[in-house]
Amino acid sequence: MGPAKPSSLPEPIFRNALAASSYAGAGKPILLLKRDSIPAPIAESLKNFLFDEIVVVGGPGAVSDQMISQIRQINKKQDDGKSS
Repeated sequence: MGPAKPSSLPEPIFRNALAASSYAGAGKPILLLKRDSIPAPIAESLKNFLFDEIVVVGGPGAVSDQMISQIRQINKKQDDGKSS
């Protein structure tokens, strides 16, 4: 076998992954999203947990306004339904 070949990511993805790595290092969950939609398993995670803070990493080329609205809507529903 030859030497292992490194994997590479397109530059915008690499920058966003690098920026998010500090959150992972702090033990915070990292949820990987598509630009315009939330994959079903990620939507379930967002529905099952009420997050005090959600940090979106990436500019408009990586995350659409529609995506941010979907995240806010899911988290707001959870906040509205929590026990006091």
